[in-house]
Amino acid sequence: MLKNYFQKLHRFKVHSQNGFTLIEALLGSTMMLIAVMGPLSVTMNGIKIFIENKNHIIASYLSEEIIDNLKNYRDSFAILCQNMVFDYSGDGSMIDVAMCDNNVDILEYINRSNLQTTAQLAAWKTFLHKLDMHIPDIDQPKVFNGDSGLDQNSFPTNLDSSLKLHTSCKNLYLNSDNYSCSDSGNGQKTIFERTVTLTKISDTALKVVVSVIYIKPASSFFDDKAVTVIGYIYMR
Repeated sequence: MLKNYFQKLHRFKVHSQNGFTLIEALLGSTMMLIAVMGPLSVTMNGIKIFIENKNHIIASYLSEEIIDNLKNYRDSFAILCQNMVFDYSGDGSMIDVAMCDNNVDILEYINRSNLQTTAQLAAWKTFLHKLDMHIPDIDQPKVFNGDSGLDQNSFPTNLDSSLKLHTSCKNLYLNSDNYSCSDSGNGQKTIFERTVTLTKISDTALKVVVSVIYIKPASSFFDDKAVTVIGYIYMR
C-alpha cells in the first residue's frame, strides 16, 4: 500500500514539472489581456477625442471663414465707392451717372429715382446685387450649398466681376493649406460639407448662417458632427 502511494506521488510530480495546466494557462492569458486592454482602451479613446477636437476646430474655422470673406467683400465696395461720383439728368429727376473709383459703374444696381442715394447706400446695394440678395424679400433665405457653393475663391478682387459660385461643392478639398470647392490638382477630398444661408433681415442688414458638417468615413467609429456659426452683416 505504501508502495502504491509513492508511485502515485511520483507520477504527480512528473506531471507537474511538464508545464502549466489548462486552467493556469487560461487564467494567465486572461490577466495579460486585462493588463493590455486597459491602457489600449485609454489610448484609443484619447485618439478619438484628439481627432474629434481637430475636426471641430477645422469646422469652426470653415464657418468663420465665409462670414469674414463676406464682410471683406462688403468692405471692398464701401472702400471703392467712398468717393463716388453722381451726375443727374437735365431736369434733376434721375441719377444718370453713379461711378466709383477705377471707373466702376454701378448705376444698374441703384434706384435711379432715389436722389437721396449716398455713396454708402450705393455700395451696399451693389454688394447685395452681387450676392443676388436684392431680389429676396425680408426673411426670405437664399442657400448656397453643394449645387451653388461658396469658398474663398468665390469673391473676385475685380469688383466688376460676378460672384463665382461652384456648381459642385458637396465636399471641400484641401489644397495646400486652403479649403475650396474644387481640386486644384493635388488636393485632398475632405469630410467637410458647408452650407451658407443668407437672409435679409432689413434693407441694411443680412443674417448669415454657416453650417459645416463633418461626415464620418464608412469605416470610422466616429459620429457625424456639425458646427453652426451665425453672423450679421450691416451696411457701412
